[in-house]
Amino acid sequence: MSIKQILLWIIAPLLLFVGCTLIYIIMLPPNSHLKETYTVGIIQNADHPALIQTRKGIIDVLTRKGYIHHTNTLIKEESAEGDLSKAAQIIQNFVKNKVDIIIAIGTPVAEIAMRYTSKTDIPVVFASVTDPVTAGLVETLETPGDQITGVTNYVSISRQFSFFKRLMPTLDLLRKWN
Repeated sequence: MSIKQILLWIIAPLLLFVGCTLIYIIMLPPNSHLKETYTVGIIQNADHPALIQTRKGIIDVLTRKGYIHHTNTLIKEESAEGDLSKAAQIIQNFVKNKVDIIIAIGTPVAEIAMRYTSKTDIPVVFASVTDPVTAGLVETLETPGDQITGVTNYVSISRQFSFFKRLMPTLDLLRKWN
């Protein structure tokens, strides 16, 4: 037996194994590591461009993490259209339908979501909330709680001024005018 034949006997099965493995990996759906189907209830306070962008960003991240709408995840998107009674109805519906998580975009809907999920095991994630501590959503930003967490869009005045000074080192006075 020549060296070429020996190498062929060793390399051929190895190449076949690698090729089959690659085909198997390529054929797997991107979310095959997920074992269940999830339902996500997303509610935003109003149809404002900033809140719409927040919602789109959340859905993009869910998709990148493997939670694909109509594949392994059902995403129910709702807007309260600035109506708090409508927000309450939407959230009550989410709770009644036992969504896996509620994402509340805006302070009013986050407060309502917290109220209606307090006696359930449905977690609430808030976004676009300026001051979750003052709103009573969390006790502190460092330790939000067992059932509610989220992100704030608050930037302190001192941090803003510090940023302005870095941009314009000669800045001595900022005035507010109407």
